[in-house]
Amino acid sequence: MEEGSGPAGDFNELRDMMLKLNKKREQNKTQRRVAEKEIQAAVDKRTLRAKGRTEQFNTNIRPDIKDEMARQIPRRGIADWVERVFEEALGMRGN
Repeated sequence: MEEGSGPAGDFNELRDMMLKLNKKREQNKTQRRVAEKEIQAAVDKRTLRAKGRTEQFNTNIRPDIKDEMARQIPRRGIADWVERVFEEALGMRGN
């Protein structure tokens, strides 16, 4: 009998495929957990309340604007930058 033929060979191939699939899924799960921890570490609700940021504001923007903001503004400084832009546009900020 050839190797890989018959029930034992099919079982081994199936086992190898399942191991590969589980390994890939575990890597994705690990990567997802790492990303979630980074997000949680970056957003602490106590800090947001202390800064007076209690309201959620979501919007969609053009990809080119987002890319330029990401290039020019530090990741943790985007909220401050957006607040300053709105304050200036609404006349709430005296310079």
